[in-house]
Amino acid sequence: MKKANTEISNKRVFQITDLLLSATSNYEIVQFCSKEWKVSERQIYNYIAIARKQIKKTYQREFKENLSWHMIVRKKLVKQLLKKNNEKDAAIILRDMADLQGYYKLRHEHTGGDGEPIKFIDVTDGKE
Repeated sequence: MKKANTEISNKRVFQITDLLLSATSNYEIVQFCSKEWKVSERQIYNYIAIARKQIKKTYQREFKENLSWHMIVRKKLVKQLLKKNNEKDAAIILRDMADLQGYYKLRHEHTGGDGEPIKFIDVTDGKE
């Protein structure tokens, strides 16, 4: 098979990125690319790997930018609330900021009906 130039490879990776973001399965991507581009399955998986790395890089950068924006907005709110002597609401926002930064772990307590402990029933017949 003839090797694709950089421009063609970039277009293919872009197209696979679009397919991945459209929730297309790897199997469907391989079928599509094999038919359209006449390339090996191995090469298609190379393209998929490059596309996934680009997606991850993009979303990590966007996540950091969005988190920064949310933190700045919350800092401004806290400042405004403290100027108005509203420590209660400022504390709520500070707790929210700590949650966003991962300082607190979410805890979920699971209970049965009426707050009772969950009852486990053994449904095995005792045979292995």
